[in-house]
Amino acid sequence: IDLGGGTSNIAIASNGDVLSTSCINVGGRLLGIDKDLKIWRIDEPTEWIMKELKMSYSLGDIIPEEDVLKITKEYAKALFEVMRGPATSKVAKLLMMTDDIKILVPIDSYSFSGGVAEMIYDTDVDKESNETSNPYNDIGRYLAEEIKHLIEENNLPLIEPENKIRATVIGAGSFSLSVSGSTCYYDESEEINDLIYNMAKKALDFSKSGYIQTPTFMSEGGYKVFRDMIYGLPGVLFQADYRFYKKRKMFDFPKNKFTYRIMRLIFKSKKARRLFKKKMFKIFIRPYDKFFENLNIEQEITEFGI
Repeated sequence: IDLGGGTSNIAIASNGDVLSTSCINVGGRLLGIDKDLKIWRIDEPTEWIMKELKMSYSLGDIIPEEDVLKITKEYAKALFEVMRGPATSKVAKLLMMTDDIKILVPIDSYSFSGGVAEMIYDTDVDKESNETSNPYNDIGRYLAEEIKHLIEENNLPLIEPENKIRATVIGAGSFSLSVSGSTCYYDESEEINDLIYNMAKKALDFSKSGYIQTPTFMSEGGYKVFRDMIYGLPGVLFQADYRFYKKRKMFDFPKNKFTYRIMRLIFKSKKARRLFKKKMFKIFIRPYDKFFENLNIEQEITEFGI
């Protein structure tokens, strides 16, 4: 379960293969509160839960910690519900962003990654920031505590992954590389322009066929980061409107596979793969161009006695 700021992305894996995925609106930044429990952010999923709990709060209100705990308890309960089967409760159904996860094999163990996972496993990241009772100005700590309680209560076999928050970063890096690479080819090569134009025609038909690419942890993680950044981190600066982005389908992970369809189609071409390899090296060393231009090779050889 990749538990971040806006969503929890669930995947079932067996022998290195991802068998099923799902996504639910459960995250640490869906309600923003400062150290005095003053609300600075309320996302739509939290509005739904508040309505179900017959609460009424607005930006700037002081919310009692008791009500914060009630809200995070509902989030945690919904997450555990869809981790172990289909969403049946009203709250869980409201929070689901995709279809229910398909449990095709027995679940041997559970693990968490993402920002909230750091607090679930009590890592140093949380301890170093524990100067206040709410170091991140959100409900992440409360959510982590409630999840730990449910894990113990249900006696779930929990394992700790090597990478938690870094798992998301790794996924973002992988996804960024493919997207930035294709952008460079589009700008620099007429040949690839024609290829993309032809592939785009096929992609439109392909997308209508209902094709869903087999997901991987890397690709899922990359999509998650870009979606969360859209309405997560920028929200601190300009209070991004959840409804605005949802209406424009800017973070419908993991349903939106159009980018992957196009990329897969493009890379079926040997010509595209050749261009990719040819340009990749130039892209990687571009940030160091000035360094290489100014490098005095003869002086370096003399200094190092080579």
